[in-house]
Amino acid sequence: MLWSDHGQPRQGFTGGGGMCRRDNYPLFHEVPSGGAEVVVYVEMACNGLFGAGRGGDIEPPDPDCSYTLSECGVSTFDAEAWQLLQRVTFLEGCATSLPVGSTLKQTALHCANRVINAVDVLDKQTYGKGLEIVDKSFLQSGTSRPLDSSEFTRTGVTPMVFAIGNCHIDTAWLWPYAETRRKCARTWSTQIRNMEMHPEYKFVCSQAQQLEWVKEDYPSLYQEIKEWHKKGQFLVTGGTWIEMDCNMPSGESLVRQFLTGQRFFEREFGAPCDVFWLPDTFGYSSQLPQIMRSAGIEFFLTQKLSWNLFNKFPHSVFRWEGLDGSEVIGHFPPADSYNTSAKVDEVIKTVQDNKDAGVLNAAMMLFGHGDGGGGPSTAMIESLRIMRNNVPGLPEVVVDNAERFFEHAAGRYSELPRWVGELYFELHRGTYTSQAMIKKGNRKAELSLRKADLVIGIFASVRDSASEHGVITEFSDLLSYCWKLLLLHQFHDTLPGTCIRPVVEEAEAGHRKILEYAQRVSNDLLFGLTGITSSAPRVEERERENEKLLVLFNPNAFLRTPLVLSVSVGVDSETLKCSTVQQVDKETSLVVVEDVPSSIALTVSPKTMRELQEDYRCSIVHRGDRLYLKNGQLKVEMGLDGRLYSLILRGAGNVPDSPNFVKGCANRFVLYDDVSLFWDAWDVEAYNFEKCYPVDSAVSFKIIETGPLRASLQFEYVLGSNSRIMQSVSIESFSNLLTFENFVTWHLDRKMLRVEFNTFLRSPTASYETQYGYVQRPTHFNTSWDAAKFEVCGHRYADLSERNYGLAILNDCKYGYSVRDSLMRLSLLRSPKSPDDLCDMGDHQFKYALLPHAGSFPCVDVMRSAVAFNQSAELRVFSGNYVAEDGIGEMFALEDENEQQYKGSVLLDCVKKAEDGYDLVLRLYESLGGTETVRVKVSSRLGFKRAMLCNIMEENTGELEAVEKSDW
Repeated sequence: MLWSDHGQPRQGFTGGGGMCRRDNYPLFHEVPSGGAEVVVYVEMACNGLFGAGRGGDIEPPDPDCSYTLSECGVSTFDAEAWQLLQRVTFLEGCATSLPVGSTLKQTALHCANRVINAVDVLDKQTYGKGLEIVDKSFLQSGTSRPLDSSEFTRTGVTPMVFAIGNCHIDTAWLWPYAETRRKCARTWSTQIRNMEMHPEYKFVCSQAQQLEWVKEDYPSLYQEIKEWHKKGQFLVTGGTWIEMDCNMPSGESLVRQFLTGQRFFEREFGAPCDVFWLPDTFGYSSQLPQIMRSAGIEFFLTQKLSWNLFNKFPHSVFRWEGLDGSEVIGHFPPADSYNTSAKVDEVIKTVQDNKDAGVLNAAMMLFGHGDGGGGPSTAMIESLRIMRNNVPGLPEVVVDNAERFFEHAAGRYSELPRWVGELYFELHRGTYTSQAMIKKGNRKAELSLRKADLVIGIFASVRDSASEHGVITEFSDLLSYCWKLLLLHQFHDTLPGTCIRPVVEEAEAGHRKILEYAQRVSNDLLFGLTGITSSAPRVEERERENEKLLVLFNPNAFLRTPLVLSVSVGVDSETLKCSTVQQVDKETSLVVVEDVPSSIALTVSPKTMRELQEDYRCSIVHRGDRLYLKNGQLKVEMGLDGRLYSLILRGAGNVPDSPNFVKGCANRFVLYDDVSLFWDAWDVEAYNFEKCYPVDSAVSFKIIETGPLRASLQFEYVLGSNSRIMQSVSIESFSNLLTFENFVTWHLDRKMLRVEFNTFLRSPTASYETQYGYVQRPTHFNTSWDAAKFEVCGHRYADLSERNYGLAILNDCKYGYSVRDSLMRLSLLRSPKSPDDLCDMGDHQFKYALLPHAGSFPCVDVMRSAVAFNQSAELRVFSGNYVAEDGIGEMFALEDENEQQYKGSVLLDCVKKAEDGYDLVLRLYESLGGTETVRVKVSSRLGFKRAMLCNIMEENTGELEAVEKSDW
C-alpha cells in the first residue's frame, strides 16, 4: 500500500510476475516545471496476492516464507508507448478471437501489420505513426458510443455487453481476516485513483462487512468512498453482510445476512440494494428467491455454476423460482468469470455464449482482478474505451451498473426461461463435511442465538420499564455483535472449511465467544423471567427453607409429552415429586415431565410423572451375540460388533409392528480413500465410492444404562493406530428415536468417514431439509443430472420413504448425505491436506439418530423430531431460599382453525425483539411444502396490542386480525 505523507491510503501495489501485477503509481499527472518534492510511504507484507502457500497457492502457508524487494524507483511515464501497447493488444484480440472470414479480423491483421512495419521499438519518434495508423485506419471515431436503452429495449438486434468493474475479495481464504481488511483498503483506494483518471469508469463493491472494516480502519478512505458513491462511480451492491455460503446456514442465518446487510447499505449509502451479488459460492438454496424478495431484492448474479463438471447450466438470464413460488431474475455472465481482463476475446465470448440471446441479446461481463483483490487496471479501462468506439463487427460495449442490465431483463420478464428449485453446484461437495468443528460451532451458535433472541424478546416485552431499558439495550447490542460474528464466519470459504488454519482457529474461537455471550444473555434473563427471587415479602408468595425449584423452558411452540429430560444438578425423587428418577451420574438425573403445554413457555414446578408403566420402561437383554433394546415404541437388535440388525416400530392396539427397517445391517462405519483431482478440501469425487473399507467390528462393548428411562450401550472401534470411535447407542422412554452419540479421535490422512444404513425402503427420491423447507433429490443415476448429485447437502434430517413407512436420519451438526437406492449414508469426517493440513485432526463429539415412522414423507414427526433433537426443552433446578410465582407460563402457542392444539407443519422458528424499538417479531414458516391455516396465541403478559404482517426487513406490509382472549 502506498500512503501519502498525511496518512492517506493512495493505492495498492501487487508484486510478482503474474497478470495481477500492479507496480506503478503516478506522482504527478503533469510534471511541475520547476520540480517538486513528494514524500510517500510504502507498506509491505510478507505474503503474495494469494497468501503464502508452500509449493502452491492452495497449499498450507509457509511460516518461513520470505520476499525480496528487488527494485524501487522513479521514472517518466511514456504515455505514447503505453497507448500504442493497448492498441496493439486490441488488434491482437480481434485477430485471434474473431471467426475466420470476419471482416474485422482481416482488418485487424492488416492494421497490425502496418503498425509493425511503421514502428521501430528503439525509436520513440515512430510511436506516433503507429498510433495514427490504428486511429485513422481502424477506429472510425475517437468518441464513445452512447447507451441508448430505449432503442435497445425496443429492438435488441445489436448485441450489448454491460462491462461491470468489480473485485470479488474473499473475506478469508488463503489469508486471515486481518489481511482482508488491508486488501479492501488497497483495492478500493486503487479504484478511486482510476475514477479520478477516467470519469466514465464505474466500480461495483459488495459485502457490507468489508465496508464496515474500512470505515473502522481507514476512515479517510471511507469518506472518499462515500463521496465517489454520490458521484455515481463507486457503486455498492449485494444486499448481504458478507458473500456467504448458501448451503449450510439456517434459514434464520440467511435472513440475518440480508437484514443486517440491507440495513447497513441503507444507513451508510442511502438506499438498500436491488441486486443479490454472489459471484462465488458453492451452490444456491431453493429458499433464496423468497428471502431475496422479502428483503426488497429482485435480481441475482453469480457465475459459479459455470464450474459444473457434469452438466452445463442451460441459461444465462432466467427467472429463478424458489420453494414458495417466489421469483427473481438471475444472470450468469457468459464469460464464465468475475475476473475478466476486459479483452476482445472475453467480449466475444460474452456474446457468443449467451444462451438466451434470442430473448435478451445482452449480458454482463465482470472485469477486474478478484479473489485476492486488486480490481480493474487502467489497461482494462483503456481496452473498454477502445471498444466503445465505433468498431464495426464488435458488439455494443457499455461501462455501467448491474441494475441497468437487469432493467433490460425485466422488460422481457414473461419471455425469460424459468428454473425451479435449487441451483445445485456440481463440484466442491466436500465442503459439506470439511472442518467438522466449524460446522458444529455454526449449528450450536445458531441455536444459542435463537434462544437468546427469544428470551430477550420476551424480557423486553414483560419487563418494559425504564429501569430495565439499560439491560435490554446492553444485551441487544451484545446479540447484534454475536450475529455479525456468526454471519462473518458463514463466509463461503470459512463455513465450508476451505481456508487456512489461522482462519479455522479464528472461526472456532468466534463460535465459542458467541456461545458464551448468548448463554450469558439467556441465563441472566431467564432467571429474571421465572419470577424467582431471593426470599422477600410478596403477594401470594410461597416460601420454603432451602427449597429446590424445578423450572422448565421450552423454546419450541410444540412439545410431545411425556418427555424424558435431564436435570443438570443431582436431585432426588422427593424434590422432583416423582418416584421414577434415573440417576445418570453425580451431576445428572433423568426425569419424565408430562402435561406440559405444547407452547413456548417458562414453567415453574412442571408436572412430573410419578409412576412409569411397565410398557414404557426401557430395557436391555444380552443373549448370545445379540443385544436387544426395547421401549414402548421400538424394538432394536444390535450385534456385539456394533452393527444394527433390526429396527422395528412397535404397533399399538390393532396396528401391527412395522417390518424390520434394516436390510442386512446398518450403523456400519466405512472409510473411503479421499483423494481429489485438485481442490483438496473442496471436493469429494464420485470414484471414491469404488474404493472403500468397512471399519472392523467393535473391539469391545459395554452395557451402560439399563433403564427405566434410558437404556444405552457403548461400543469401541479402532480405525488405525491413533484413531478410534467410542459410540453410545441409546433409547429413551416415550421416544421412537434410536440415538448414536459418537466420540471420535481422528488422525487419518486423506480418508473420509461415513456411516451407512442399509434399509428395506425403495424410492426414486430422498428428502433433505433445507432452509425453511425440504428438497427432494434422486436416489438413482439415470441421467447425468442425477449422477451429479452423488453427495448432497441437508440440514437436520434426511428421509427415505415409500408409501407405508419411512426412515429419517437426524443429526446435530452434520450436512453431507448420500442416498443411493436403499442405502443411506451420513458423511462424518474428512482429512484433506490443503489448504489446512490439520483439517479435522483431533477429537470430535457428535450425535445422529434414526427415526422410523409410519406413513410416507412429508411427515410432521420427522420435522418436529429433528428440531427437538437439536434444541429441546430443558429443565433447571434452583436451590436456596427462593420466593417463586408460577413462572411466566405460556408465551406463544399455535392452534388450528378450531382453536385446538396445532399438530401441523408450521413452525414458529424465530421470536426476536425488533431491530428498532421494543416490538416483537415472530417468524413462522410452513416446513413441508403445503398450505396451512394456523392461529398464533400470544400471552397478554407481553403487552400485545396489534399484529402486523411484515417482511424480513421488519417493514409492515399489512394488518392481521387480532382477538383478545381472557384465558391468555
